[in-house]
Amino acid sequence: MNNSPDLLTELLAEHSALMLKHTASKSAQEKLDNDARFAGLSGLRVTDKTPDETTLRSSFEITYISLIYDMYANVSIPVPTTVVGFDALPEHVLAYLLDRHPDQIPAKIIRLAANPADAINRFFMGLKRGHLTANDHDVQRA
Repeated sequence: MNNSPDLLTELLAEHSALMLKHTASKSAQEKLDNDARFAGLSGLRVTDKTPDETTLRSSFEITYISLIYDMYANVSIPVPTTVVGFDALPEHVLAYLLDRHPDQIPAKIIRLAANPADAINRFFMGLKRGHLTANDHDVQRA
């Protein structure tokens, strides 16, 4: 029984070391997963085509380059793509914008919340409702 505190301390230290290793491994795996998900995406640019309009009435043009497989050439080639409106973006491109290029999100949208993901969420809720919400509680209910 005299060794119990020493054993407990040793087990806690081992547990902490394993948790740190697990967290680092999980973090590295998430980075690899995101790198794979965003592979082939580049050149992301968001342009506000109507700078004098309100946030919800604005027209945003998003241009990005993605790799498309050309079966005749047997290679992936970069293809520029342009869409109008954030709701027209494929999910992985929107994730790429939020994760790697939040600086490209227009100031009109960024002003809606403290971080880019919340700002985009509030923007989408505003598009759905037809008006922007006053607080986080309103966004949570929708």
